[in-house]
Amino acid sequence: MIRERFGSRRGLARLVLEEMQWLTGAGRTAALRLSEVSRLVFVCRGNICRSAFAESVSRAQGFDAVSFGLDTHNGKPADTGMTAAARSLGHDLSAHQTARIDRYQPAAGDLVLVFELGQLQQVRALLPSARSVPLGRWARPARTYIHDPYMSIPEYYRKSAETIDAATGRLIADIRAAKSRRALT
Repeated sequence: MIRERFGSRRGLARLVLEEMQWLTGAGRTAALRLSEVSRLVFVCRGNICRSAFAESVSRAQGFDAVSFGLDTHNGKPADTGMTAAARSLGHDLSAHQTARIDRYQPAAGDLVLVFELGQLQQVRALLPSARSVPLGRWARPARTYIHDPYMSIPEYYRKSAETIDAATGRLIADIRAAKSRRALT
């Protein structure tokens, strides 16, 4: 059950530790103005699983998105396990190619989304003016950590993809609602 829900015992332990860090204020930021967001920037370690899939979900919902990895090489394909999980949810990662941070061109309206607090710290060090937050804040239940499914079992790839799909959908809905409210004022 732990492998299917959290990827591994380590995944469960890191989730608990990161939630404790978040509760003590680690990684918190000023309130986001979602009405100002025009592009989602997804960041993970390798850009072959979580960020690649989140970018695909965002684009499928008609929202501009890019993704990159903090520790990757340019041009690698998406992980086969995540490609299969994505396909089961109606997404196609076959054309995905990894991108390193040096390919990222910041733009006004970017919201940088990470999957772990360590990534949040790295992003804030590398891109200090970027608005950044864990995507998992839009998951249910909300969390700061979404464990990397890389080399996990198929059930966890699917669970991870479902979590990312739902969180990305909620975030996009919140952004659209904020833009709609702003347009009414």
